[in-house]
Amino acid sequence: MGALGSGRWLRDDRHRRVHEVEQLDVRQMRRDGWLEPGTLVRIASGRLPREYLIERESIIVSEGLDVQEIALRWRACRLGGERPAFVCPYCPHAVYLLYRRQGRWSCRRCARLRYESQLMPPLLRDIERANRLRRRLDPHSCLMLPLPERPAGMHGHTYQRLVAQIVALESGLKSDVQAQGEAAREYLQAVVGGL
Repeated sequence: MGALGSGRWLRDDRHRRVHEVEQLDVRQMRRDGWLEPGTLVRIASGRLPREYLIERESIIVSEGLDVQEIALRWRACRLGGERPAFVCPYCPHAVYLLYRRQGRWSCRRCARLRYESQLMPPLLRDIERANRLRRRLDPHSCLMLPLPERPAGMHGHTYQRLVAQIVALESGLKSDVQAQGEAAREYLQAVVGGL
């Protein structure tokens, strides 16, 4: 067989999801008033307290002897003011959220994290998308019910666009479900016929 460590038995490389790891949100930090230069924030998390030392262009995160500096990029807003964003320590992307994986803060791509919807089978993803579009028209609508009437306050062209998207998704879903049903029927006939 393979050499020692060549298999997947000892590795934990399953796709981690975004909601499974700790997040650091620069927007929430700004709302809480943490982004003033010279601010020192201590948070008791785990065994060691974590400290955030805020400077104009960076945040220094320390937990015990582990220290990591995260750069901040201030972007000018269209109507005045500035908006902060983190610069990922491992790539040049400016992001609003950093994730803690293996003791280090990084962006979602560098941490190799996935959203829940990225791990869904395509059929379930399409069902979820169709349900989400239907809920924009009526909070109690689902796939089995007829399309609801245009809600009060919604523009006619917006309603027509949503209906067209729902119809396209649901027609694709019907063909996918029928194809899966036929495959399952053929499989059952083969299994039952072989007995």
